[in-house]
Order: sequence, then structure tokens, then C-alpha cells
Amino acid sequence: MIILAKIIGVLFTVAGVVLLVHPETAKKLFSFWEEGQRIYGLAIIRFIVGAILLLAARECMMPVLVIVIGVLPIIGGLIIVVLGPEKARKIIEKWKKKPDLVFRKISLVPLVLGLLLLWAI
Repeated sequence: MIILAKIIGVLFTVAGVVLLVHPETAKKLFSFWEEGQRIYGLAIIRFIVGAILLLAARECMMPVLVIVIGVLPIIGGLIIVVLGPEKARKIIEKWKKKPDLVFRKISLVPLVLGLLLLWAI
């Protein structure tokens, strides 16, 4: 599990860098996930990522930090399921209209979380 957690940390970090450099990527991803029932696939991915991090936490140097970071995607997945596809699509549409600067600022979240995760493992 620890290797999967490290991979997730690297993916978070890379995602943060990509969004910082190329914020249009977020809008393309939003367009992909809002089609049909794909939004539920995103929720499933969030649940899996969270579960991997929670299972890996006991093997890490800073388990509490890994648990906190692992709970975040699970909460995100639950929000998607609770809102349902129609409300989630409306939220996605609002986000797609945001300027690139907003995405650049928000890119710091996965960047910092990824680096913290790699440090805590």
C-alpha cells in the first residue's frame, strides 16, 4: 500500500504543477467528467484514492497527516454522490467559467498536499 500511496503523492504533485502551468487542463477535465454518468466514476476514483491512503497510513512516518489527506478525497466523493449528477454538472459549469488565475491559485492545493503526502510517507 505504501508504494500506491507514494504514487498518489506524485500524481497529486504533478497535477498541481500541470494546473499551475496549464490551467486549461482543468477545464478539459471538467468537460470530460460532466458527460453522462462519468461523474460517478470520479466519485469512485476518489473513494479508492482515499481508501489507499487510509490503509497506507499505518505504515507511514506521519500516519495522522496521511489519514487527514486520505479523508479529503472520500469527502469529495461523498459530496458528488449526495449532490447527484445534475447538481454536480451545474457546479462544474460555474467552475469552467472561472479565469485561469483562479485555477493557478487552486493548483497549490494538490501541489502542497502531494508534497506533504510524500514527506509523511
